Amino acid sequence: MNNGRRTVERPTRSRASPQRQSHRMSAKHKKHPASEHGPEHESDAHSDLPEEISELHALLAALEAERDDLRAKYQRALADCQNMQRRSAEDVDAARQRGVESVIASVITALDNFDQALSLDPEKVPVAQVIQGVRLIQQELLRVVQRNGGAIIEPRPNDEFDPMRHEALLREPSEDVGPGRIVRVYQPGYAIGARVVRPAKVVVAPPADEES
Repeated sequence: MNNGRRTVERPTRSRASPQRQSHRMSAKHKKHPASEHGPEHESDAHSDLPEEISELHALLAALEAERDDLRAKYQRALADCQNMQRRSAEDVDAARQRGVESVIASVITALDNFDQALSLDPEKVPVAQVIQGVRLIQQELLRVVQRNGGAIIEPRPNDEFDPMRHEALLREPSEDVGPGRIVRVYQPGYAIGARVVRPAKVVVAPPADEES
């Protein structure tokens, strides 16, 4: 007797067959396959570490040997450079010393001539002979200058004034030379090659605008 109530029957789930359960387990197995890098692979990786460490030690040793070789080469090159600088300085000093000795040896002859001139009795020697002796000494000294690469700067009247080689002491009007040109040489100059040791001291004519 249902007393007027309607009975609802619940559907019962049917259990899956063993074949279907086996199929599901097989699918799960395919979704999560066994890892290829298992404990055996990790063991192989650990076994390679000593070999890699040995290779790194060998590389480090090679780099250290190369460093030591480069350091030795640098030290040898530095020592060679220092020796070359020392030898160059010694050569310069020796050349300077030889140059000084050469100049002194050249001047000695002129000094000997001075000694001979001073040893003469002025009351017995004519003035002309004294002047001739002084002229010979002057010529000897000029030869010393020329042998050592020097040259005389001695412009002639009416030469163009060169401020790089001449020094104007004063201006003097002259009808014999052009405006701004050299009238006469007061004192010769000297040069070694292109370098002026002492400019020639000269008297120059005033420029044209000053004359007018």
